[in-house]
Amino acid sequence: MPRSRPARGISKLVLATFAAVLLVGCGGSDRLTYDDDAAERYVREAREAVRDAERNGADANALESLDRARTRLDRARSAMEAGNHDLAARLAIEADVTAELAEVTSLSTKSQNAAREVRATIDLLREEIRRLQAE
Repeated sequence: MPRSRPARGISKLVLATFAAVLLVGCGGSDRLTYDDDAAERYVREAREAVRDAERNGADANALESLDRARTRLDRARSAMEAGNHDLAARLAIEADVTAELAEVTSLSTKSQNAAREVRATIDLLREEIRRLQAE
């Protein structure tokens, strides 16, 4: 299933929402049980989310969140190998959400940087217009 890309100008509200989802997702999840197929699916989805975050510049713009996602994904893989599907699924879900947060943070940073560049270009053009009008 293709992932939709967030629009430019991601607000802090979106980031706060992702954080809230992460916190809510972690609470009470110890009561759920997962079979082998579900755990493998969650690990696969988390791996894809980490790759998406990497492709969207999280290494440069959201390294801390990306590292947390990678760590959780590694722990989820280890839990799968040990046969602990419940732990693997929970860690993979956490890795997925954390990677999504890293991706959104990175895209937001890129958008903010692009907006700054556009503003700087506009300022230069305005100055050039003023200079030309003064001649």
